[in-house]
Amino acid sequence: MDKRLFFILLMCPMFFTTWATTTKDNDKAQQWSVKAGIGTSAAETESSDNRTFYSSPDASSNLFYLQGDYYLTPKLTLSGGVYFEQTGLLDNFSQNIGLLRVNTAGLTVGSKYYFLPKKWVVQAYAGAFAQTNFLNLKRTTGKKYYVSNNQYRGAGLDVNYNIQRPALTIVPQVGLDLRIFSSVSLCVDFNYQFGLWGHQRCDFRFNSGPLQGVSSSQTTSNIKPGISFGVKVDFPMRKVSSNDLDNLFEILFGILSGPRAQDRYQSPYLR
Repeated sequence: MDKRLFFILLMCPMFFTTWATTTKDNDKAQQWSVKAGIGTSAAETESSDNRTFYSSPDASSNLFYLQGDYYLTPKLTLSGGVYFEQTGLLDNFSQNIGLLRVNTAGLTVGSKYYFLPKKWVVQAYAGAFAQTNFLNLKRTTGKKYYVSNNQYRGAGLDVNYNIQRPALTIVPQVGLDLRIFSSVSLCVDFNYQFGLWGHQRCDFRFNSGPLQGVSSSQTTSNIKPGISFGVKVDFPMRKVSSNDLDNLFEILFGILSGPRAQDRYQSPYLR
């Protein structure tokens, strides 16, 4: 899915819910929130014979998540949600996230502590989470044939894989929430994932191309840094002013149309 369209789909339900909020809710304290977003991470890999000139130095992942926060105090939350992550192995032989892709999904539970005064537009926090994996706990082995569409394009590879995703991952995390309206925030999170148990190993051999006959193996670490971006809505919501609504329309127009369309359709109503 196009990232701009994904962002619009995140923003629209939150916008319409905020627009429909009554002014009575403005006097209520923040009690809980819902957050949705996307992210990426990269795990280091090791080659058995250190032939890094054709073995990718890392394995990238794409993350999609939905999370809820319940405020135990104005600064301390109990948090939980669901996530889906796709990890790509043998990255540099593919223009996407890897020739071999492994999916993981499960539940997340943890806590966050916000440091700054609630009236500030920017909110910083630190937290810790535990991620469970319910999708593919079993060890998976097999053999597949791939053709590189990136480095050594057109070269064929016979790949033997032995994969078992971690059953539990510990995730310390820090982040920033930027309040764009009274109840809606843009979020950026930085984390470090420590996968417990599990392994990811690929043995491969080139059967065509300039490295025909060359064999090696690649082992992917269960420890990796990551970054994610999302949108968060606080409840009970507060009424949005007309100026905020105008700003939201302008932001959505800019994201959806792109810079070229903005130049072409520039008008006083969008300034």
